[in-house]
Amino acid sequence: MSTTWNDDVIRLLQEDVYGRLANDAFFRDIPVLLARKGLVDSDVELALSGLNEKDGKAGSCVIVLMPEVDAPEGQSPGPVIEVVQSFQVIVRPLIADDTASGGVGKNAEQIGVNVLNLLHRYVARRVGNVLMADNKPMRPLQAPVQGEVHYLVVLRLLTGLDRVRKVLEPQITPGDTITLTCGTGGAEIYWTADGSYPGPANATATLYTGPITLPPETVFPVDFQTVAYLEGMIPSDCNWAPIADE
Repeated sequence: MSTTWNDDVIRLLQEDVYGRLANDAFFRDIPVLLARKGLVDSDVELALSGLNEKDGKAGSCVIVLMPEVDAPEGQSPGPVIEVVQSFQVIVRPLIADDTASGGVGKNAEQIGVNVLNLLHRYVARRVGNVLMADNKPMRPLQAPVQGEVHYLVVLRLLTGLDRVRKVLEPQITPGDTITLTCGTGGAEIYWTADGSYPGPANATATLYTGPITLPPETVFPVDFQTVAYLEGMIPSDCNWAPIADE
């Protein structure tokens, strides 16, 4: 099945805002770290301590955090999501304020405001919609390390994912034999009679090819389930029926 641009909207947004910050003049001496690249505590410590200076400066960093996803319109026909992209600003004032010894000379509040200025109303590549500051865009955080100042900077991007059609739920007609039908043309119907979820990855599931006759040793009632599949569409809901001995 082919993918669409919005299959990757969350990754693209992270990488784009990371690049925008890292290449801005204000952040030329502030390390910008991308959490999705496998960030560890030592990366942050190196940036803050001066052991891994950027442009000869030390004492601060900005982390592009993994986004959250909200669904403000959960009942919409296609998924409407709001990507909440946050940034953690960390400053160690004892080092950052000592400009004579290579401190960056920028406080956490200045850095947070510049993140907002650079990204508010920014249109990220291939995402299309506008990144907007949250109604509480800068939130002070309890610093886990004494002597540090932490802020969380929050922006949001509302976007709609392409609607993916769902296969219609198969209908079960019990009798001397069990007949399955699906209103979606070309769909493959899988069924089980052991209570497990029917589908191509289930070794106990059976692809429907015609009316079903349960074997004589079947113990009734049967927990009969069926799901229909078609490439390029979301599988149907699982239909269930308790089949009694006729």
